[in-house]
Amino acid sequence: MESFTNKIFYTDHSKGVDLYIIDIATLKAVKINQQPLNVTLVVELPVDDQTILYRIATKPASAIRLNH
Repeated sequence: MESFTNKIFYTDHSKGVDLYIIDIATLKAVKINQQPLNVTLVVELPVDDQTILYRIATKPASAIRLNH
């Protein structure tokens, strides 16, 4: 059985959500996002515990056209 020493942690605050990877062996956390995350997801996606899903927007949200 594989031993996992890293955990994912997020914290939300008034400006958004930050994502951290925590190294359990050294008790150190590293923030991995540079801009606050938008955690809105309209569908649930099955992922394993080795996968991080992310999407990068190159335009501000006000410039994105949604098709309904």
